[in-house]
Amino acid sequence: MIPQFNNIGSDPEFLFTRREEFRTILVPANTLITEPKPVALRAFVGTDNHAATAEIRPSPTHNIGRHLYEIAYGLHETDKWLAASKKFNDVKMVAQPHVTDEPLGGHIHCSFFVDEPETLQLNRCNRMFLGDRLVPLDPAALVPPLQEEDSVWINEYVRKFKSDQVMHPLRFAEYMDYLLWPYECAIQPWWDRLRRNSRYGGTSGVGDRVRRNFSTPKSNKTNKFAYFHYEYRAPSTWLCHPWLAYAYLGLTKLSILNTTLLHDSNKTFLLPEQVPQNKSYQKLFTERFQLMIDKGRWTTDLKALQQIIPKTFMQRSAWFEIPGQPIDIDAWRRLL
Repeated sequence: MIPQFNNIGSDPEFLFTRREEFRTILVPANTLITEPKPVALRAFVGTDNHAATAEIRPSPTHNIGRHLYEIAYGLHETDKWLAASKKFNDVKMVAQPHVTDEPLGGHIHCSFFVDEPETLQLNRCNRMFLGDRLVPLDPAALVPPLQEEDSVWINEYVRKFKSDQVMHPLRFAEYMDYLLWPYECAIQPWWDRLRRNSRYGGTSGVGDRVRRNFSTPKSNKTNKFAYFHYEYRAPSTWLCHPWLAYAYLGLTKLSILNTTLLHDSNKTFLLPEQVPQNKSYQKLFTERFQLMIDKGRWTTDLKALQQIIPKTFMQRSAWFEIPGQPIDIDAWRRLL
């Protein structure tokens, strides 16, 4: 059950705001993004089901650098539009975990292939297992009826599921949590992160930590391997600076490339929340990241992580000390 990385995607959230007498005032996203809801839900820069919040949706890519380039382009063009607008030229984009009572997430999508014959059969029948029953994988597509002979491989799949021998959302969450959860708790502003976690993201029992999404891969591997597309919803938004974005996206890919190193030590680590524990989480993250440096498999687009991640810890106060601090658009433009 070793995943073969396919693509990374994301839909990080941000707000449009303006400053009035030293206060950050929300400008609802749907006052700027005025397309009908079906369009706004699919647009490159659009809104989701919450009208106040905007999100950017770069194309899924195999290379982290290409993904960051698309984000940089979207932020650059949005900032240009704001500057040229008579009505919104004082509006800025903000990406912190909790701003003007709005929680902002940095959802990361990851797709990969796994050699699981029974799961592949489920995919072909447009089904997935939801813990106690089969449900449609893609509700919008045809769900063919199962035949009596299908019970053999279905029973085998259920047996493997119950004995933790196949990929499932909890397993994916554990892979992601190994590096990303201590990094999230170390790098994000403590109290705002907790406020965001209490609203959604699955870390306080509210919302989903992981969702399985449906997508169609452009690969002939689908003939031999089961395909998974998961969305990791625990992270807070990381759009404030490209270094932070690279760290989150890079750690996601690094985790999937090295699941064999995580399998025996992938439990979520939780410290008391009454006082900030950023330094303790940073120490835990550094130990786990060092394991990746010493023994992990790395691709070319991840090589800069070893230089960038220490810089993110040095720069975090500049990103989060001022509530409502705008996204560093100039830093993003340097990627273009």
